Amino acid sequence: YDDLPLDYFLHQAKKLKDYSNYSDKMKKSGFVFLHFSKNDDWYMYGDIKVFNEEDGTEIANATYGKQHEFQDLKGSIDVRSDFRRNKIATMMYDWIEKLNKEELKPDLPHSQSAASFWNNRLKNKK
Repeated sequence: YDDLPLDYFLHQAKKLKDYSNYSDKMKKSGFVFLHFSKNDDWYMYGDIKVFNEEDGTEIANATYGKQHEFQDLKGSIDVRSDFRRNKIATMMYDWIEKLNKEELKPDLPHSQSAASFWNNRLKNKK
């Protein structure tokens, strides 16, 4: 989201009301999470989009998957800068793990902020 101005999300991007083809929906902490699943047999792939419940703007997204049956499930998350530090990434990862009944693993190498996220996540799971 760092490469798009806030004005784009407020006035040009699709809003929560524009989506109807999602697989699952969750409301939590003033946010609405939509899951778009593309799962079959063993191949897992999906997307999560998160919206501010108040104005319907997109505030975060995640993509997850694995390419081979015995690979780890991995994901990528992006949260709008004005909504970071609200546990949105954690809620998305927790929901992905619940939906897929499989634990996500960090994808290496990754950014410094991703390293910080994973250090906290793994520490808090112990």
